[in-house]
Amino acid sequence: MEDGLAELASDAAVELSQLSPLAELLQRATGLDAAGLLAGDAQELQTLLWGLALAAYLFATPGVLLGALDTFLLAPLDALLAPRLKAEDVKLLKRIGDGTFGSVYAGTLGAQSVVAKKHKPGVEGAEELQRAEQYFNARCRRSPVLRRGCAPFLGSYPGVGDAPVLVWSDRGTRTLADLLEDSDPEALERALRLSLGGRTGVARDNRIARQCMRQILTAAKDLHDAGIVHRDVKPTNLVAMQSTLGEPRLRLVDFGAAADLRTGFGFDPKRGLCDPNYVPPEQLVLPEGTPAPPSFAPLAAAGSPFLWFLGRPDLYDAYSCGIILLQLCIPALRRRNTTSPAGTFQRSLAASDYDLRLWRAELTNSVYDFSVLDAGGGLAWDLACRLVRPRDALQRGRSSCAQALLHPWMLLP
Repeated sequence: MEDGLAELASDAAVELSQLSPLAELLQRATGLDAAGLLAGDAQELQTLLWGLALAAYLFATPGVLLGALDTFLLAPLDALLAPRLKAEDVKLLKRIGDGTFGSVYAGTLGAQSVVAKKHKPGVEGAEELQRAEQYFNARCRRSPVLRRGCAPFLGSYPGVGDAPVLVWSDRGTRTLADLLEDSDPEALERALRLSLGGRTGVARDNRIARQCMRQILTAAKDLHDAGIVHRDVKPTNLVAMQSTLGEPRLRLVDFGAAADLRTGFGFDPKRGLCDPNYVPPEQLVLPEGTPAPPSFAPLAAAGSPFLWFLGRPDLYDAYSCGIILLQLCIPALRRRNTTSPAGTFQRSLAASDYDLRLWRAELTNSVYDFSVLDAGGGLAWDLACRLVRPRDALQRGRSSCAQALLHPWMLLP
């Protein structure tokens, strides 16, 4: 068989040698001698294929090689070089936000304005979620790519019961929910300094929605590329923040429900931490029956590319992004809790099996204005339909955030 393979390779080499200009161009562009490669020993060809397979595995999402670099080099360096915060260094001024598990405060760190988050003592799971958020914010801080879509994390100091108090640089605290509910119709474009290109009416609103979705999808995609699923993408967790470089942008906050599918941190196959207003119909980030990750993180990382390929956990956040797209474009869905499971929207969407096209076709006396989604040939509506839909039997059937960023609507200026 090996002799036959060598003979076949030799014949192919002869044919390639007759295409000398093409072979020469290939060699100059890639450094590979195509004819020589095919004419070489079958063992060398097999070695090359194994090498390509290994490279594909190491760099496949969520990145075994990059994960090892982060775990064994960047994380220790970050722990060594990160500023050491003390309780007396941070002065908390007033409470500016309150949730089920924690409270957010405005404060100062020296001359710098900061935002701090404390867990609520006595609330079950609050301390666990606070430590989870500390883990994910530290991961984002040591990654230049993740930093652009997340709040600038400064560090933490021990609080009640040694649970960490988390501290961020204050670059803005107005959430997308605040801006959507603002009575000022220009609040969102002013907060993000959006360029409207002279557009007015529905064309203007369509462009605003597109620019916002580009920022949201990019932030989620960057997390997914690093193996992180946020699991709580919603307007209250998207904050308009100033940037040291460029224009303000929407950044993701609140990683208490996130799961690191590279190491298994924060992932429990039987538990789904989610906001019912934005959760996809499958409820869980990975299919039911997915085994718990090994407790030994390197072993979990070794199997993560296969788990990611089979389960596509990134599609969980993509659905939530689709609901936000609808809220950006349909004024009647912007008020808080209009997407709650008990509301008309969610009940009718569930009755249509989460098929947006069917849902819209079955509406009667609709209070929903689709003009922004339909503007420009309905490209925004098409993207919404690709995001807000159930998965298929292969855990696909819904566009990912990466695919959504390549949608024709998103490629418009």
